[in-house]
Amino acid sequence: AAQQALRDEIERQPARFQLRELADPHCEMPARRPRMRVAAERVAGFVGARHDDVVFVDNITAGANAVLRSMPVDPGDEFLVTSLGYGGVTNAVYYAARTRGATVRTVDLPPMGSPSDAFARAVVDALGERTRLVVIDHVAAMAAIVLPVAEIATVCHERGIRVLADGAHVPGAMALGVPSLGVDWYAANLHKWAWAPRSCGFLWAAPDRHAELHPTVISWGLDHG
Repeated sequence: AAQQALRDEIERQPARFQLRELADPHCEMPARRPRMRVAAERVAGFVGARHDDVVFVDNITAGANAVLRSMPVDPGDEFLVTSLGYGGVTNAVYYAARTRGATVRTVDLPPMGSPSDAFARAVVDALGERTRLVVIDHVAAMAAIVLPVAEIATVCHERGIRVLADGAHVPGAMALGVPSLGVDWYAANLHKWAWAPRSCGFLWAAPDRHAELHPTVISWGLDHG
């Protein structure tokens, strides 16, 4: 009912809603915060983050594409993915790598039932001198295994390697405090276990990653935060 009421409000005054109330660049309501940021603040509280670090995306794949296309990459750099990675995100990694002369390596993770430290060790042992980014699931989509993201991120940062966490299945299924994981970016869906309407997700970026991050589709919001 709440969703339908909002849709009805949009359809009654679409120009007012889209141009003057929704987002920051064109918001003409100085006494009222843009609706998108009010919603982002609610979501940020739900996932234990600052609202300034959270933006909306269609889904986790869109968030991953934004990160991959924004991140500085040199020819010969390496992206690391795992054998449990979601196919759509892994494809985005391969595309980002091949268009900029980078390479992709896949880490074979231990079988289900292995101790948590075995998964962390498999990823850490695979890190190389040219590894620039590790893409790791928080909860593996195909196996429902909770991976030790924080432990992996700690070692990666000690070696100057960035970490993108795929949290597609986490919000609503597990308690979540995104900053405590220590990753650089965290993308997740809200239309799964948080029961938001499809398609709805968020992308969290650590404060020192804001400046280089841009949406996959560039439009009126460019350089407006």
